[in-house]
Amino acid sequence: MSHRSNQDSVPASTHDGHSSFIDELVKLVQTMVYESGDPHHFDAKQWVTEWLSTPLPALGGRKPIEFTNTQDDRELLKSLLRRTQSGAYS
Repeated sequence: MSHRSNQDSVPASTHDGHSSFIDELVKLVQTMVYESGDPHHFDAKQWVTEWLSTPLPALGGRKPIEFTNTQDDRELLKSLLRRTQSGAYS
């Protein structure tokens, strides 16, 4: 993973209108890492920031940040993260 700053990775609109959802994703990832492995030295916020800006095959090559506007899209992202924990990518 690269070490870009949060400001460079996520559009400005995300910082304003979607911050509580991003915080929710960070908590989800923190929980997943705690349950699955060694959470020490893992920066969940940085990981989520980079993940949101990375095109994913599971999203047809689109970036997760493009799926933060509706509740259905947000549930899709949370489901996708949960499936990665179990190794199920669809």
